[in-house]
Amino acid sequence: MTTNPICMGIDAGGSTLRIASGQRGAQLRVSRVAVPSNVTTLGPEPFSHAIADQIAAHVVDGRVPDSIAIGVAGLDPDTRDEVQLRLVRALSERRLKVTLSVHTDAEVAFAVAGAKQSGTVLIAGTGALASRIEEGREVGSVDGNGSALGDFGGGYWIGLEAARGALRDWELVGYRSQLMSSLISTFDIDPDRLRWSTIERFRSLSVSEIASFAQAVLVSAASNDGRSLDVVHRAADYLVESALAVSRGGEVSRRKLVLAGSLLTHENALSRRVRSLLASHFRAVMPAPEPVLGALEIAWSETR
Repeated sequence: MTTNPICMGIDAGGSTLRIASGQRGAQLRVSRVAVPSNVTTLGPEPFSHAIADQIAAHVVDGRVPDSIAIGVAGLDPDTRDEVQLRLVRALSERRLKVTLSVHTDAEVAFAVAGAKQSGTVLIAGTGALASRIEEGREVGSVDGNGSALGDFGGGYWIGLEAARGALRDWELVGYRSQLMSSLISTFDIDPDRLRWSTIERFRSLSVSEIASFAQAVLVSAASNDGRSLDVVHRAADYLVESALAVSRGGEVSRRKLVLAGSLLTHENALSRRVRSLLASHFRAVMPAPEPVLGALEIAWSETR
């Protein structure tokens, strides 16, 4: 056991990588890198080399961290050993011998509340996922099934549902709502060719681009735009449904609930409704705005 270990936590998200390193109680080095790092999207081998390159780039003065914990978006828990083995091999090729562990993004988000604890984590960013955590390990989940099959209540779902609703409102009654005005300005849609310009534009948008529209929907909801409020309320209901289902309808839910992802860790109509609907079901509800700190907490705990 190292007396005062230097550790590194990594939150490998779908479009960005966050890295935090340092000693407990000391000033931390935290950085964000625009590197796609979803293991399902990249594949295990390219993912491992991309992460190994970033670890090598963040080693300071040749001091290799005593422990590294990595939270991986899109990780199937059953494949964590394979991903960890590939990472160790990729680091070895770069002459870096480190102790590391691989975790799901839900595990590192929940670890903000403390490593190796139990409860529920609800994540809503681009996608959406609810997971049950037992002693730091994910043992059950609802959703997180991707934009084609699920992610109900996540940013992509909100963005797409709002765009569909705004366009339908305009087609049915010729009403250009605040939401439609936001759609036009966000995606540079031609208002003189509203229907076809919207169709053409959405054919070329990525999942993350559509998900980014969720922020405009939340702004419109704050102004009591009817369509926006409807979408936000339905999104909240989906998220709450997932959280309660994964927590076994209350058996586990008297423990902690951790909220993670950009849509739930900031004050807005969605986060308020989710907290309100879940408050009576959980002993404590806390946000985790920086899951990378959960990864770092895990790394520290593994040096004890």
